Amino acid sequence: KGYKIKNLNVLPKVNGNIIYHATENNEYNGLFGVVRNGHIKNLTVEGGYIKGGWDVGALAGYVDSTTATAATVTNCYSNVTIFAPGEGTTIGASKAGGLIGNVSYNVTVSQCANYGNVKTTRTNGTCGGLIGEAFCYNDTGKSSGTSGMGTIKILNCYNRGNVYNVGG
Repeated sequence: KGYKIKNLNVLPKVNGNIIYHATENNEYNGLFGVVRNGHIKNLTVEGGYIKGGWDVGALAGYVDSTTATAATVTNCYSNVTIFAPGEGTTIGASKAGGLIGNVSYNVTVSQCANYGNVKTTRTNGTCGGLIGEAFCYNDTGKSSGTSGMGTIKILNCYNRGNVYNVGG
């Protein structure tokens, strides 16, 4: 079973008031802005609209792990409209995903689905039905003391939403 959230609306600002984890650069938009070394499990986000400059997803804008243990997203479902026009950003490209905008280092996403539409209009934007961008890097400089390359796994997941990368 798990938790269900309906009609989620995340916009950077409404009448000058910040309603969700949006910064002056319009980054890390989603139900959770950043998930580091964490786990999201059995969560449904249904209906609504999320707009942000970069790292935009229904569940989280950005997910990573700074340890040898992977951050996980398991048995989650999204049916939310995601839009990352990249407006107002001073760095980076817009990254939009139906579940997660951006994942890095050591992350496993399993048994998840997206039915919502995803769109970015920035020239160097990336988008995907599940994840907008995924990358691994050498982490020898991390304070956690781990070294080597991370692993990103996407297992038994699917996308049924439309994906539009108008700018890139």
